[in-house]
Amino acid sequence: MLFTKKRNFVKLIDFGFANFCRHKHIDLHETKGTPYYISPEVLKGNYDERCDLWSMGVVAFYLLSGKFPFMAPTNEKLKALILTCDYEFDEEWQGVSLAAKKFIRGLIEPNLAKRLTCEQALQHPWIQ
Repeated sequence: MLFTKKRNFVKLIDFGFANFCRHKHIDLHETKGTPYYISPEVLKGNYDERCDLWSMGVVAFYLLSGKFPFMAPTNEKLKALILTCDYEFDEEWQGVSLAAKKFIRGLIEPNLAKRLTCEQALQHPWIQ
């Protein structure tokens, strides 16, 4: 992420593996990406475009707390935390609204059937 002084916006970078999504549903199998942002299904090697919603939840978590939801000294321990979805809202979150926390929980959701869709995320009360 890059913060600029001239304007009030965040520029996301690290799109080395990005591509246009031309189909409604794409099955992917290679594990790629920055470890802190990788979703459980990417680690398992069978994922689709919904993994990006998890990553956006990680970005939102970081922007609101200054920390990643999953932190570990090694990639193996980080992977275990992500696979078990072991994170919490600690003392940095005391002043953060319940709506913001629900938004993040909806994105950092290991069950794809329960994870917010793009449309749901855009319509979330915290975003609105």
